[in-house]
Amino acid sequence: MPKSDLYIGVLSGTSADSIDALLVDFSSSIKVIDRFSEKIPITVKNKIFELVLNKKVSNYARKQKELDCILGELIARCVNQLIKKTKLDKKMVKAIGSHGQTIKHSSSRRNPFSLQIGNPKLVKKLTGIKVVYGFRQSDIANGGMGAPLTPAFHNEYMSKAKVNRAIINIGGITNVTLLPSKGKILGWDIGPGNCFIDQAIKDLTNGKKQFDNKGALAKKRKSTSIENFHKKNF
Repeated sequence: MPKSDLYIGVLSGTSADSIDALLVDFSSSIKVIDRFSEKIPITVKNKIFELVLNKKVSNYARKQKELDCILGELIARCVNQLIKKTKLDKKMVKAIGSHGQTIKHSSSRRNPFSLQIGNPKLVKKLTGIKVVYGFRQSDIANGGMGAPLTPAFHNEYMSKAKVNRAIINIGGITNVTLLPSKGKILGWDIGPGNCFIDQAIKDLTNGKKQFDNKGALAKKRKSTSIENFHKKNF
């Protein structure tokens, strides 16, 4: 295989449904080589939300440490499965960019804080590949608020001279990046994305479904169902 700049990006989002890994070649332009998703077991997902949603959890530190290792193993498994799928020599991969699972985040201007788990040292041990991590902490250390992270990437690969662009990134939380042809690049969170939709699906199906796969339920249900959910919760 010719020399290339291969990297693997790994992310588990707000919904904690799965760990997604993407193999990308940056040698010339961005080229996606392949992808793999590792479903997060419901027992692990429940443990994640226990730490995310509850302010008072008994043995919090111990549970956080245990979950940190569990997610580290799942992330490493996802990466190894991706490499196996592509039949790639892992020595060709320069690094893994591992975001981890966010369990605490505050975008306070005075005291921003963000905590992700998914043991990067364990990921390195189990994959044999260098791991880059701590993206949100680095952003905070450099004067940011830990979110959003995408504006730097958008600026590097999507900005155009003499073209004004606005890019919307919809995840659990939605953020926007403004790429003006002249002037300062701006990016900020603008509100909920999929997190409220996921919560509505859980409520409407009594927990049987975690999300609306391909919008199947949205196509069938009447708007009154969502309106009732909104009135009930807000």
